[in-house]
Amino acid sequence: MDILDEVSALLMTLNTICPSCTAEVESEVLMVDMVQFQDKLVHRTVCKQCNYSLVKTVSKDLVKDLGKRFDLTLNKDSDWKTRSVAKSRAATISIPEIGLESAQMEGVVMTVGELVEGIKEELKRSPAFQSVSAEEGMMKLMEFFQSINEVIEGDLEAHFILEDPEGMSFVETRGEDDKYLTIEK
Repeated sequence: MDILDEVSALLMTLNTICPSCTAEVESEVLMVDMVQFQDKLVHRTVCKQCNYSLVKTVSKDLVKDLGKRFDLTLNKDSDWKTRSVAKSRAATISIPEIGLESAQMEGVVMTVGELVEGIKEELKRSPAFQSVSAEEGMMKLMEFFQSINEVIEGDLEAHFILEDPEGMSFVETRGEDDKYLTIEK
């Protein structure tokens, strides 16, 4: 087995979304043993649609057993709009009920309500959304933004999911008996 075969066997490919244009992209992650620098994770994302490129090296020790997943129920009864959230650069946000997945808004500290509003506004300004021209595509886009508005108004119950493989993000909790927030490590 030559060196290229060994690297290919260790390479992990993850499906994700481009933070620039929201197109589906593949991210590659490789564990590399660098002498005198410990094990490193090399993460590479290249978007063929908008040419966005990211190469990041992270110490394996920083991500070992630190990943976190927050699941916050969004409805009229919960106080989700006023809860503080810190989203690291590595974290992704999703609201599965409306098909929202976002890696945008890197490194922010604000309320969950402000973050959801901010993502909505960033999506409106995104080149991918502004280039929709067909009537059917425009209708789907309008339905999508209507769904976001229904979540914001509390008319549609949904889940705000924040996943951070580095464990550097958080969502404010209301104690151990918080019935609206689940945290997984």
